Amino acid sequence: LSGNAIVKGSAGAVGQGAQESMDELLGLRTYNLRSALKRYSAFPKHLIEDELYIEPFSYYSKRGSNSSILSYDNYGYGLNLIYPKSNKLDLILTVEKSELAIQRDHDVSNTNFLAGFNARDFLSIGSWKASGFFVAGMGWHDGKRRIYTNTTSNGLLDVTSDYTSYEMIAGSHISHSYSPDDKNTWSTEVGLTFGYSLTPDYREHAFFRWGERHLVQGSIHVGEQLTSKVNSKLNVIVGAELEHRTVLTGREQSYSINKTLAKSRNGQFWQNSVAGKLGANYSFNNNMFAYLNIDSRFSNLIRGTYGASVGLKLNF
Repeated sequence: LSGNAIVKGSAGAVGQGAQESMDELLGLRTYNLRSALKRYSAFPKHLIEDELYIEPFSYYSKRGSNSSILSYDNYGYGLNLIYPKSNKLDLILTVEKSELAIQRDHDVSNTNFLAGFNARDFLSIGSWKASGFFVAGMGWHDGKRRIYTNTTSNGLLDVTSDYTSYEMIAGSHISHSYSPDDKNTWSTEVGLTFGYSLTPDYREHAFFRWGERHLVQGSIHVGEQLTSKVNSKLNVIVGAELEHRTVLTGREQSYSINKTLAKSRNGQFWQNSVAGKLGANYSFNNNMFAYLNIDSRFSNLIRGTYGASVGLKLNF
């Protein structure tokens, strides 16, 4: 049963699947956005002054299972678009498409967008700087799962779901930069992030109904990054981050099977993770600049998240 309780009065159980992974997927989007803003802040500003910054990205994430939660594979890709409205304020738009393959023949196709602003270095005291961001958006989800039932001749039935979710993410951090020489710069960052997700009630076929759920999560992270100038054209970036995330409210999910009500607390309601990044950027000349970033992230439950982003700047 993978941790799912048999509902009284019904000879059946339903995997929490998409519900039990909501916190982790919101946390992953938060991490990806935070990483994108960090890459953007390190991008040479004279190359994108008053211009739209567009970054393609992709990732793969895998979760293991235990006695109470299901494993999954998650594939995603999208675009980060950032426009500098002023020297301290940026407009943000993130568009993402992902495919969630959950254990026990349960697949969910997700389309998400987030829009908001980034207050870049809104406070500076010497080598200390403070920044923050806020985004909000929606997600469209199409789910399909296979269940056992005595309503069909072969005992199997594919049930579908179509629902919308709403999200808000806000974060701030304080950073300190130190340059021991002309070639190397160390940057230390400490930050807080909060995420909110609302999933209205929806149905899966005629068997399952999920109640409205409000989820709030909070996290604290500490990061270190080294930017090294190999020569006048090539920079190499190495970074690491530690994060602790927990669900503050919304750990319980109400649902029903064949109109029999039930509640579940399945899920991983806290997570400790470590992330690493390796990046490089190369300036060919005044008209051409390219960069590549590779990210990896592991936690007490996630077996691995791997991502990549690439960019090319051309002036004509």
